[in-house]
Amino acid sequence: MKFKLNRILSWRRFADSSQSRSPFDVAAIASIGGLTLALLGVLVVGDQTRPKVVEFSGDNQPIGVEAESFTLRFNEAMDGETVAENLEISPPLSGKLSGGGRKFVYTLTDLPAYGTDYEVRLEEAQTEPLSGQQTPETMEEFTGTVETRDRAFAYLGITGEEAGRLLLYNITEAKKIALTPPDLIVTQFAPYPEGDRVLFSAYEANQEANTQKLYTVTTGLNYQPDTDPQPPGRIKRVLDAQNYRNFQFDLSQDGNLIVVQRANRQNQEDGGLWVIPKEGNPRSLGISANTFQITPDSQNLAVTQPRGVSLIPLTPQGQQWEFFPDYEQIIALSEQPSQRMIVLKENEDFSKSLFAINQRGESKELLTIGGDLLDCAFEPRQGELLYCLQLEALDQNRRSATPFLTLINTQTGNNFALVELTNDPDVRMSMAPDGRNLLFDQVMLEEDGASEEEQASGEVWLLPLPDFVRDRENAELIPPEEVTNGLDPKWIP
Repeated sequence: MKFKLNRILSWRRFADSSQSRSPFDVAAIASIGGLTLALLGVLVVGDQTRPKVVEFSGDNQPIGVEAESFTLRFNEAMDGETVAENLEISPPLSGKLSGGGRKFVYTLTDLPAYGTDYEVRLEEAQTEPLSGQQTPETMEEFTGTVETRDRAFAYLGITGEEAGRLLLYNITEAKKIALTPPDLIVTQFAPYPEGDRVLFSAYEANQEANTQKLYTVTTGLNYQPDTDPQPPGRIKRVLDAQNYRNFQFDLSQDGNLIVVQRANRQNQEDGGLWVIPKEGNPRSLGISANTFQITPDSQNLAVTQPRGVSLIPLTPQGQQWEFFPDYEQIIALSEQPSQRMIVLKENEDFSKSLFAINQRGESKELLTIGGDLLDCAFEPRQGELLYCLQLEALDQNRRSATPFLTLINTQTGNNFALVELTNDPDVRMSMAPDGRNLLFDQVMLEEDGASEEEQASGEVWLLPLPDFVRDRENAELIPPEEVTNGLDPKWIP
């Protein structure tokens, strides 16, 4: 009975207090009532928040040619047809929209152009009704930007304080930066795939050239998310020259392997190619070669040898060692998935034939030329187009030869001369990562008015390539333009 009495007394105390509520109690009860009515209104009328884009993956970091897609996320399920019809990208960037509901993915079918800001706009797209009684809602207008990497290249300086130094020229920002100090003479270099560093070989100005070492230097470009930006010019040594002399090298496209030609200072028989992994110690490959190139998949090494060319595995994932006899030179290696090797073969009449070798080891003759090929590179947007520096004799006696920039279709074997260059047999070129431009250098002879002698100077030229992707029939070649003084330009990926 005591328990029951306590409950009755408690209830009476509550009833008595309710008759004398404070103003605070009245306000609290009114607020609860208002929230209850608002909640009932939402349940009856529905949520009036307009559909909109709540996440856009293109806002993160500038993208490069490795980018495959960007993503749009909505706060409500959207009708796919209205999204596809109203999505606009300016300037145009070819791609295909997929997905549905609250997530849509735009997969690129063309490489983005470097130095370009793509504006992505979406308006008038509607929600996907859950039933026939619901009316589709129109989304809030959305505008986003997909930025791409800068158009930039590294090159060797040749005049004044720039002579022998590695420099970076940013075309997008019209800015030039010296990456190495004056006391290092740079002989060769290769940019890393992230664009943040350059691998180079150099020797000190007060020493001999056979003392060159391998280094890396930062470019100041930062395209990787969640990484601290590094200022340009920070140098780190990769390989010394104490016991071995270092010669030419190649850097894999993934940046994880370096192959360098070396020779023992004490033992002339101890020389050949070495591989330097990103993690681990340098090791000898046990072969010698003066011409070599790591394949685009970063798994194998293509080597020119006295009686042919070989493919040598560099990693456990690489293909089996294979030898292709009678070929004279490796000209170019194509990207995946075709992975073709373009090689040159000398004929008995002193002409040369160009062959393509596929992954199965099958060869196909493309064309015959009377001169020589100095360098070639595949255009990445159209995998069958090969741009080459071709040295061709213009007189019957073959006493002089003129270099041309030519275009070879590796499917048809057609060869077109595009630009005649100066009589510089050491001309070098570099294909832009987005396939829209090509850099080449030219050594020009200028007469010195004071001494009446000719002096050589180097110039870097930029050639916009014909756009066979958008307009194959009417693609035009724009004349090249001079960019800066220097030699051996290489695009930053």
